[in-house]
Amino acid sequence: MNIKSITFGFLALVLLAGCNNSDSDLNRSVTFETIEKDLYSGVDTPQNVVITNINDWKELWDETVTWTPDELPFVNFNESMVVAVFMGERVSGGFNIEVLEIKEADNVIQVISRVTNPDSSRGVTLALTQPFHMIKINKTSKEIIFSELH
Repeated sequence: MNIKSITFGFLALVLLAGCNNSDSDLNRSVTFETIEKDLYSGVDTPQNVVITNINDWKELWDETVTWTPDELPFVNFNESMVVAVFMGERVSGGFNIEVLEIKEADNVIQVISRVTNPDSSRGVTLALTQPFHMIKINKTSKEIIFSELH
């Protein structure tokens, strides 16, 4: 074996080891619990929200879930946090947004949502809608990123 072969082999190992970035290896599933999911939030613009305290949680609930007399769902913010995805206002029914899964790596958590548009072969209501999905996950200090499947 000559020095060129050894050097090439060493460089290949270094490059392969550098490609093993755990942030891009989002393979661990994170469990979550749905708090609320509906078509009418009153939130006009698409947005993703992470709530880590009771004051922000109460404000979000009061602003978005105005159509129900349900009390503010309990969230222990010492152990949990709220993640919400809002589709924004749409001109008809048939639209939806739903958190499908959450994946975790060493430094990041990815919230994956599915966005559904109306089926053109089916009738829809002509009411304005603002689809949303609120979930609860275990508290984390990791960066939370969002992605949508269409």
